[in-house]
Amino acid sequence: MRIPRLFFAGALPHKEIVVGENEYRHLISVLRRSKGDTVEVGDGNGEMYQGVISEVDPGRKIIKIQLGDKSLERIPELSSMRVAVGIAKGDAIEVAIRFGSETGLNVLQPLITERTISKPKDGSKKFERWQRIAKESAEQCRRQVPLRVEPPQSFNEFLSARQESDELSASWLAVPGGSTLKGSGVLNALGPWQDHSRGPWVLIGPEGGWSPRELERTQELGLRTLGFPGPVMKTSTAVIFLGALSSLRGEVS
Repeated sequence: MRIPRLFFAGALPHKEIVVGENEYRHLISVLRRSKGDTVEVGDGNGEMYQGVISEVDPGRKIIKIQLGDKSLERIPELSSMRVAVGIAKGDAIEVAIRFGSETGLNVLQPLITERTISKPKDGSKKFERWQRIAKESAEQCRRQVPLRVEPPQSFNEFLSARQESDELSASWLAVPGGSTLKGSGVLNALGPWQDHSRGPWVLIGPEGGWSPRELERTQELGLRTLGFPGPVMKTSTAVIFLGALSSLRGEVS
């Protein structure tokens, strides 16, 4: 039987932790675990611990878990690919987070662009939901580090921040008719997944694509272009494609 996995910031060896209603619902109500059962607890930074459910409180819907030693399980190498994506209407970002997580994507940055239709009305609650989806997906697909979802940022703010941190030299803009995957050099820029700060960025537009002003600015900043093979992809599909492609880079490069 597969051991359930959850994440708890600040997890340490031989520490007792208390988790709340979301974990209670998943472990007790859905997976039917009980006192004495084994779970795996990650600290969100790659360290894993074996734990045992030491107490279940149905009234307060909390669980106490006693942690043991640090796991010696090898962390699988994931992609260092980072994707900035224009927020599309509906649940496109949520789909991108779930499946981007499963395919090994490193970082996902939601962008508010000129043609973004669905702008978050309550950025805080929307962002918290996206983070929760990334965490739950990591638990289900057994990642040791959840996909990092950044707070929504405007297109211009994103470019300015990347320019200041000198990251635009490793950034690509996805556009129809852009350079081929092999010709663009994006696969050659992929490195160890632990280096969150240096992985390549690929920018994907919303359902309406990039505006002329946005295209002009990226050209001025020297961003390279990237084209996808085959038909035009939905926003979420493009994110999933990049996650899968970068995880399989050894097979396609």
